[in-house]
Amino acid sequence: MDMDLRTTPLRMELDRGQTLGLSDARGASVSVHAGEVWVTQEGDRADRVLGAGERLVLERDGLAVLQALADARVAIGPVPGAVAAAGASSRPAMRMPRRWYVGASNAA
Repeated sequence: MDMDLRTTPLRMELDRGQTLGLSDARGASVSVHAGEVWVTQEGDRADRVLGAGERLVLERDGLAVLQALADARVAIGPVPGAVAAAGASSRPAMRMPRRWYVGASNAA
């Protein structure tokens, strides 16, 4: 599956220990709605741990990896209020997670 995460929002659940890889997703926002997620970006020495209510904008192309430190619900997509960069030629891709959720009706 290939989708532009800078313009298309995506919500998902990650089980504790589950990982999600994002390729070339610079400019996409990672928001944690529940649980805790570790985020590392290729070429960045500073890994980050995000808890519920926290958000991180990915700053680098290459591989970004999210790992759930506890069962988590995350949203990945455009930065609120941001407009996609003109002339952006790469389309960020993601590796499919095991479970997906849409909207708050599936929230635990």
